[in-house]
Amino acid sequence: MVAKINYERCVGCEECVVACARDHCIHLEESTNIIVVNESTCNNCGACVKRCPFRCIDLVGDIGPLARKPSMVATAVKS
Repeated sequence: MVAKINYERCVGCEECVVACARDHCIHLEESTNIIVVNESTCNNCGACVKRCPFRCIDLVGDIGPLARKPSMVATAVKS
């Protein structure tokens, strides 16, 4: 399994980058201005999923998207 970004919802806030404890696993690609996950270093911890205020990250793998557990659902930021 690996973290996958829904780019239609992602605003590039980088909260997922802050949440990830692994160096260079998830980062903002400056040339394209999009969040990128390095699949070879992602350890599926779910920290980015928990932290994303826009709920645009899921852990996916061979069995398809995982159902989010209530403890892993982030609430959207209200403006």
